[in-house]
Amino acid sequence: MARSAAMSGVYTVAQMASSIKAKDELILEYKLEATDGAGPSMAKAEKAKARADGEDVLTPLIEKAAEAVAAAAVRK
Repeated sequence: MARSAAMSGVYTVAQMASSIKAKDELILEYKLEATDGAGPSMAKAEKAKARADGEDVLTPLIEKAAEAVAAAAVRK
């Protein structure tokens, strides 16, 4: 199951990258809230701009978001 989801994700990113053109900008917005409603929530937007046609700009955005979420979870 997890392998299938990972393969699907890789295919989707590759498919998306093939449609990216130089100077395209991608914005990934995400929000993290405590399940109990206590404590501050975190909302961020990460931006990336393609320098070349076919550049994978999504993966670095996802990495930044994952690092921010992990850091917030550790602080909790």
